[in-house]
This record gives sequence, C-alpha cells and structure tokens, in this order.
Amino acid sequence: MLTHYATNGRYNVKYWYVYAGALGGNLAWSVYLNNTIFLSLCVLWLIIFVLWIIAVNKNQGNFVYILDDAYIHMSVAKNFVEHGVFGVTRYEFSSSSSSLLWTGLLIICFSLFGVKEMIPFLLNILFASILMLVLYNFLKKQKILSNRILYLLIVQSCLYHCL
Repeated sequence: MLTHYATNGRYNVKYWYVYAGALGGNLAWSVYLNNTIFLSLCVLWLIIFVLWIIAVNKNQGNFVYILDDAYIHMSVAKNFVEHGVFGVTRYEFSSSSSSLLWTGLLIICFSLFGVKEMIPFLLNILFASILMLVLYNFLKKQKILSNRILYLLIVQSCLYHCL
C-alpha cells in the first residue's frame, strides 16, 4: 500500500492508493481513498465486528448463518469442489441453488482456499466495502460536499447491517 501526502489548495490531504492485480497482473485497478471514505469503511467494519461478536456470543461460540440459503450454497459448492457433483449431496445433481453466480463464486473460493464456513461472510464484507466505494465515487461525481458524503456513507453502512 502506497501512502503519500499531496497538497489540495490550502489543506494537506492524505491519499491512499490501493492496487489490485487481476489476470496475472495484466489488469490493475487503482482505487482512490481519502480520509472520508477510509473513516466510513472503518465504521462499516466496526459495525460488522460488533455484530459478529454478538452473534458468536449468543450461539455458544459458534458462527451461524440465520438463513438456510447460505448452507445450501455452501453445500452445493463443497460437493462440486470435492466430488464434481453440482448438488446438495455428493450422490446426484440437484438444482438447489437460487443464485448460480454466488454459488460459482463460492466454488472458486472453495477451490482456492478450501471449504471454510467463513468464506461467504468474508465475501459479503468485501462486497459491502465495494458498495461503499461505488457509492462514494457516485456521490463525489455529483459534487456533494465531503461532509455530506461521510454522513451518507455512515448511514448507509448502518442501514446495510441493521436491516
């Protein structure tokens, strides 16, 4: 992660540049983060962390998904990775997945990192963070003041996890 200071008018503003490579480093994205979005992401991650601690404590130290859909997607992905069968059981095909894209993403992640129960949760955190970045860039293009963007992103992160 590269960090440097730049002068923006009369204020010194700290910028973070995050580089992510895809397709063997042939494609690189540069995501511009300033203090506003960084603070908003920290609020989002803090809310997620607090809710995760509460959920684990209420379930005797076990992480549990509320809906069975998460377990159905994980079961289909696990059976595809381990047995080559796209189904809830390893014995036969069954079209049980309501979202083929999500199950496909889980198959890729399970192939790379192994079958782990936390992978869907971590992917959701990643996509929530990406949503905040997209929302930030949209609001920035609309020329909304920086403080308003901060408040909107904090409200969005609270709504995202409390609803």
